[in-house]
Amino acid sequence: MVLTTPLFFNLKIIFPDSKITVICSRYSSEILKYNKNVDNILIIDKSLSGYMKVFKKLRQLKFDYFIDVNPDRSKTSKIFLGRVRAETSLGYSNDIINFDVNLSNYNNGFHYTELSTASLRFFAPDFTPNLTPKLYFPTSGSTMLKPNVHLNMSAGKKERNWGLGNYEKLLTHILGEYNLNIYINCLELKIVKELKLKLNSKRLHFHKASIEELAYYIKSSDFAISPDTLAIHIASAFNTPVIGLYNNVEWNYKRFSPLSEKQEVIVSKSRDSIMDISVDTVLESIQRLI
Repeated sequence: MVLTTPLFFNLKIIFPDSKITVICSRYSSEILKYNKNVDNILIIDKSLSGYMKVFKKLRQLKFDYFIDVNPDRSKTSKIFLGRVRAETSLGYSNDIINFDVNLSNYNNGFHYTELSTASLRFFAPDFTPNLTPKLYFPTSGSTMLKPNVHLNMSAGKKERNWGLGNYEKLLTHILGEYNLNIYINCLELKIVKELKLKLNSKRLHFHKASIEELAYYIKSSDFAISPDTLAIHIASAFNTPVIGLYNNVEWNYKRFSPLSEKQEVIVSKSRDSIMDISVDTVLESIQRLI
């Protein structure tokens, strides 16, 4: 969802009086909670009753345009195309779904920000959009110790897990070589306890962050380190220097690569794991960023 935010603020430039409704999951809705360019959010709880509630609300609404930004083959896209009452539909047509406007004819890039904003080239061919993601959260003064680095260890998918041993070795090197405070996002309490016990440093700070808190930590950091997850995209939104660890899947790292001005992308040799990325390679990236 972070990489879709350029669509909303650019649409408001092209259509200043427009009202934008976004259909998304509850998790994604947290990203849009304070977004001033979105007028209404319809949250999908992924259950039969959750879908039925959204369908009921959609029956009461009529739109000029329905935009589906998903570039991949999707049965969910087909379902919503049949449920949203709109004069014109725009999306990526394929063998199971046909939109009134096929966005494949208007897309001119590989990155998700380009894919999600292809409709802008239909609405305003001569318009040059700003594709930098924008996040809106309540502002507050930073209470983090400087200088600092944000390390995101929560990978979500097994193939994006770098392994406790690699993280432990990396943290030992950073603590020994740099005067950095390290803020770690880790959802597994067992790993947190083990790192606290083994490394025993007052410069290690652990937190289990909501999206809003995660944005605060990354925005306030001197740089961030993360596998291919939401943390990379949050760093892009705030132009926080970032080191991204990616599987060797070319279309994926082209589509979801970081957008920060200062960035290091490290790609593993494997499609199914990032475990072969060496700690030394990450340390070399840190040295270049610093």
